[in-house]
Amino acid sequence: MAQQLKEIRQLLQQKIFGHKSISNFNICSQAIFSRLNKCHTAAIGVHHLKCNKAGCSNQLYQYHSCNDPASGGTLIAAD
Repeated sequence: MAQQLKEIRQLLQQKIFGHKSISNFNICSQAIFSRLNKCHTAAIGVHHLKCNKAGCSNQLYQYHSCNDPASGGTLIAAD
C-alpha cells in the first residue's frame, strides 16, 4: 500500500503539478501549482525513520506537509 501511494504521489507531481502547460496559467495559479508540487516531498523536508530492533529493516520516509489545506495540510493562524 505504501509503495502504491508513493507511485501515485510521483505521478501527480510529474504529470499534473509539473506539466508544461502550467506555464500558460495566470501567475496566481502557477504559484499554487508550485506549492502543491513541493508538498510531501523532500523539497520542504523529510524525516527518515528506521526500526532499531534486531533483525528489523523497516524504514519510513515521512515528508513534511506545506500546511496548505489544498494539499491536506492545515493553516495555523499566527497571533
